[in-house]
This record gives sequence, structure tokens and C-alpha cells, in this order.
Amino acid sequence: MSTTRLDLPEIVQYQAQKEVTHNQALWMLDCLVMASVIDRATTPPANPSDGDAYLVTATATDDWAGHEDEIAHYFSNAWHYYSPGEGWQVYVQDEDGWYVYDGASWVAKDVTQPAGNDKSIQFNDNGSFAGSDDLTWDNTNKRLALTGNFKISADGKIIWEDASAADAYLSEMRVTGDLYPRYRLRADGQIELGSGAAAPDCELKRRDTDILNTPDRLEVGSLGVSNSEAGNTPGNVVKKIEVFDDAGNSLGYLAVYDSIS
Repeated sequence: MSTTRLDLPEIVQYQAQKEVTHNQALWMLDCLVMASVIDRATTPPANPSDGDAYLVTATATDDWAGHEDEIAHYFSNAWHYYSPGEGWQVYVQDEDGWYVYDGASWVAKDVTQPAGNDKSIQFNDNGSFAGSDDLTWDNTNKRLALTGNFKISADGKIIWEDASAADAYLSEMRVTGDLYPRYRLRADGQIELGSGAAAPDCELKRRDTDILNTPDRLEVGSLGVSNSEAGNTPGNVVKKIEVFDDAGNSLGYLAVYDSIS
């Protein structure tokens, strides 16, 4: 007879060599309580040591053949196998990640804490852990960093760092259903805007100290400014634009014509 959850062997009345059954149960507890395995593998190691444990994956070979999804545990010069129950959790040392048995297979947990780092969270990638710290708290600067480039400071500031090139896109924004971004910010400070139905078609950038530049039409209220074709004959003056210096003194007017040819 054995226990329900861990299948530990029970000592029966008048049993000979009770210590054998008792010791076997201790070895099983040593493996399954706070379960931790060296790796997930298909082939047993050449020279295992007592206490070594692995998650057996498909397609298993040699001594592990036919034991897929079981925990292989080596002691007393032999491999012993434990069939998992739904909800069992195992830590895989070589991946620094946790796996849960869902009743059919071992599944990587969505997040885990990398070994040796009490300020990081790691997300699984296609069913396993890549080994990098995906989300890290920078206690010195009081910032939350995502993969090193995107950070949120303790006072709520959003920070982008380490862009690979001046024309790299630091961020973009879309509305659900958009085919293209409505807003993009480049590492050189240029802002690109669009409708979301097509690639962004408006640009605004810092050209020099205190100078903003756009190659597109710029409107202020009902007044629009853009590049025009060269011509010599102006039409009628329809508006005047007054220009001021930094002190607020009028420098004069610019005439706005309705045509030029």
C-alpha cells in the first residue's frame, strides 16, 4: 500500500526489513518536497550522483525510455521514477524557472524569479525561460526597468535608454484596429504622426537650438504655413502677420497673399 498524494510506500504489519521501505519513503520525500531538478532532459547523465533528479522529456532514451513527464531520481545505484499529479511544481535549476504539471504536461510558469536576484522577474519564452532578467528594480535610482531600455522612475517618469541608433523608434502608439502607429518617437527626438490607416506622414523635429522644423504644412488656428512654388507676381494681400522680438516689441508685418505666380 502507498499514500494517496506522493505514493510513499507504507510499512505493513509484520513486514520484514521495514527499514528498506522506510528509507525508500525518505528518499522520495527528499526529492519531492521542495522539488528541484537539475534540468529537463531526454537522456540520463553518464555518471549520476545520489540525489540527482531530472524532468524527463520526450522522446526519452536509455534507462529513461517510456518515462516521459516523470521525475527521474537517482539513488542506491538506480533510477527511480515519480509520476506527477496535477498541480505539482518543480524548480529547474539550469533554467532558473518553475514548471507546473497541468494534468497532461509540464508547463513553464508565466513568471519566475531568477536565482540569486531578489529584485528581478523573468518571463517564460515559448514554454521555457531564456535566462535573462526581464523586469528589474533599480534600487539605487529607484526605477523599474524592463529589459534594460524602458524604465519607470519612482516619481512616475517614463525613461527610454540605450537606443541602438539615432533613427531607432523609442515608442509608438496605436488605437485598437490601427494598421500603423498614430504617433512615433525616434531616438533623435523626431516625432512622426499619422492617421493609423497608413504610415505616419507628418514630422516634427528639433533642427537646432530653440528651432523646431517640419517639412510639412504647419497650421496655427486657421493660418497654415508650408513650402510654396517659386513665383514673382503676388496676388492680393489677405492677411498680415505681426512679428515681435523677445521683449515684445513689434518688428513689423509679413504679408500673406492669396496667390503667387
